Amino acid sequence: MKAFFLAFVLLSLFLLSPAAAQPTALYEVSLVDRIGSADVVVEGRVVDQKSFWNAERTRIYTANTVEVYRVFSGSAEIGSIDVITPGGVVGMKAQVVSHALRLRRGDVGVFFLSPSPATEGLSKWASSETFEVYAAEQGFIRYDEFSGAASDIFHVYQDIERDVREVLGQKLGSPEVLVDYPAPSRAAQKGSQVPVITSFSPNPITAGTASVLTINGTGFEAQGANSKVLFPNADDGGGTLIEAPDSEEISWSDAQIQVRVPTRAGTGSFVVQTNGGLQGSSATSLTVDYNLINIAFQGFKRSILQDKVNGGYSLVMSTNVTNQGVDFATSDGVDPFDSALATWQTATGLNMRNDGGFTTENTVDPNSDPDIIMFDNDGNPLPSGVLGRAFSG
Repeated sequence: MKAFFLAFVLLSLFLLSPAAAQPTALYEVSLVDRIGSADVVVEGRVVDQKSFWNAERTRIYTANTVEVYRVFSGSAEIGSIDVITPGGVVGMKAQVVSHALRLRRGDVGVFFLSPSPATEGLSKWASSETFEVYAAEQGFIRYDEFSGAASDIFHVYQDIERDVREVLGQKLGSPEVLVDYPAPSRAAQKGSQVPVITSFSPNPITAGTASVLTINGTGFEAQGANSKVLFPNADDGGGTLIEAPDSEEISWSDAQIQVRVPTRAGTGSFVVQTNGGLQGSSATSLTVDYNLINIAFQGFKRSILQDKVNGGYSLVMSTNVTNQGVDFATSDGVDPFDSALATWQTATGLNMRNDGGFTTENTVDPNSDPDIIMFDNDGNPLPSGVLGRAFSG
């Protein structure tokens, strides 16, 4: 599958590991390693979200309140917790962090957690228990409540009870059940038929630009609460799927769907899910030429590129070696990074260049100038499973 890395706008900083000159910005962290490295493993559902600034007002985080159903390891006294994820929207200010877990209200599954240092700013709103996911996006196995399956970036677990709960129980012992939440039923609604996609247009298309995709076929059923169009996630090369929000579904009938391709959608086969819970995939790939980030604030707001320097963005390289850091400017990462930038600019027209400038700055602050490229270090470590990350604000 052809992978697309998102065209980040208002970019302020690239954070890379010294091994980041590889074909993907993610590497797999096994389920065994996640189980062994997490301090707390719970099953639960996201019931609320609130974003906040850190004390320095350089970074935005989101507190995702999770109602806990089962505790596989860690404190058995937990009733609800806050899972802190990087990025979010506070008022009219937004920050986007690539290769970070993005949760939505209603998401349910298994969380692999460690204590979170990003609690400043939560004030009395937060619960007494705050955590962050271990291994970023891989720290959450998302349940599909209609099919009874589950997935993370690298794996699909065909049966929640057998492939997730029983495996965790074998490794960690019987869980403490706080809420008797059963595994979802795999049965589709009576009378449902598998949807078939016969054609779609246009192809190629762009994402996050209000571009409308028309999907023709059979068995789409009438639109309902469970009807969805799902696209490959551009952040992880299609390892997971992006759901088009209801507001982006323009029309829906048994034979035709019109939907705006949502932000973060990438190239690959897309999926139509009927209200009855059955899914059909496109036989051929939809090509997404480029992607603009939209921010959810009183509806969806499109990000706008800035004319910062010479009609675009000029990046500078961090030479800071404190906290066991690596000087990016003298590293082997410069040439592959420049090559990637050139490919990005050719494909999208985004005017972003590494002009050879230097800085001793190594603070992660997406709102700062200049826009910095740097390796991670003890002060700004990348999560397990992540080789590179971009911060924009």
